[in-house]
Amino acid sequence: MSSTRPSLLFITGATVLFALFALAAGALAGAQYAVPIVILGVVVLAFIALNALLSRRTVERHGGDPGAAEADEADGLPSAHLVPDDRPLGDTAQAHDEISPHDLPRDSPGRRAADAQARRRGGTTRGHEEGAAGGGVLQDERRD
Repeated sequence: MSSTRPSLLFITGATVLFALFALAAGALAGAQYAVPIVILGVVVLAFIALNALLSRRTVERHGGDPGAAEADEADGLPSAHLVPDDRPLGDTAQAHDEISPHDLPRDSPGRRAADAQARRRGGTTRGHEEGAAGGGVLQDERRD
């Protein structure tokens, strides 16, 4: 939502869709069935418009930087859903590929291997190019 054009297009599309539903309900079932659809449309469109307004104001308040808006912990309004980003659905800035040995329970079989790998790499692991079946990198380097 870096520009108003996508949100305007979305609001226009939703308005047309609700209008078509209301007209179809009014024509096929009677006018009394069109009223609830119009009310629902007004509520949904108001929600969409409010989210667009809050998103625009949140980003503007942080100088146009979506990253700064998302990182602002002092903001009184939870705005993670309002800040536009290019990440795929489900991906967050808090997700990371690195594993600290402290991420695993003490009795986990992978804890010793993660400790060994983290000692070689400055406290975190970077994962394996071959996935979990990478093999050699996970071998424990215990010095007894």
